[in-house]
Amino acid sequence: MSPLVLVTGASGFLAGALLRRLRALGVPALGVARRRGGDWLQVDAYQEAPATPVIVHLAETAHRGDHNAAGDSAAAAMTDALQALLQRRPSRLVYASSAAVYGDEADTPRREGDPVFAADSYARMKLAHERLVTGTAGIQGVAVRLANVYGAGMSRDNVLSTLLRQLPGEGPLQVLDDGPVRDYLHVDDAAAALAAMALGGHTGVYNVGTGIGTSVRDLGRAACAAAGIDPRPVEALRASGRRSVLVLDARAAQETFGWRPATDLQDGLARLLPHFEPQHP
Repeated sequence: MSPLVLVTGASGFLAGALLRRLRALGVPALGVARRRGGDWLQVDAYQEAPATPVIVHLAETAHRGDHNAAGDSAAAAMTDALQALLQRRPSRLVYASSAAVYGDEADTPRREGDPVFAADSYARMKLAHERLVTGTAGIQGVAVRLANVYGAGMSRDNVLSTLLRQLPGEGPLQVLDDGPVRDYLHVDDAAAALAAMALGGHTGVYNVGTGIGTSVRDLGRAACAAAGIDPRPVEALRASGRRSVLVLDARAAQETFGWRPATDLQDGLARLLPHFEPQHP
């Protein structure tokens, strides 16, 4: 029988997808969140979460700008929450880190042994939490550096949401910057990777992404194709002109846990489009 898996941040779209994945596999899973109103256990703080053999910690914000704007006190509160979960002494803890720790200045897909950069509060926190998770004696720790996860329920405050809100429509698709290249991973593929890691026996740091870089311009073309309309030009309102690339090499996760991303970007966008109402950005 599979151990009980506790999933924090259960009100979020990634945690929701993971809970569905685990339950479809017949794995007993319990979601916890601070927000009220869902089919999860509501807690005022994650220090109140019940002790379970396995924890997947997804409760930290995935929005880098919001985290950096919140200041050191917010980061300290997130560290306190993680330490409280570790003090529950689970046999295994899977932590959602971020590709952001690599920076965005290398053209080749990033591997786990590549240099990392604590460029801001968000990256510093993620790296510190990776060390906590993988360095706590007696706990099988896994830190997962996730690519840009997208899917139903994702934030409305990102470039993909900005593009989808403008479809079908006419004229140029307007974005702030059309140059950045990123690795877009469907939420169901991310959930499948996290489930495999929660139920596996290996530890350490792993990338989870597709290994495919897509520029904002190409993302606009893919969104138009998913909507079944002719391509519309992408117009940058405040282009930085700076080369910005962040793509993940996830071969270690694939070889270790038998996981593969299964969702093509255009198919994933087609599934996401019905969740957006057209409006000008």
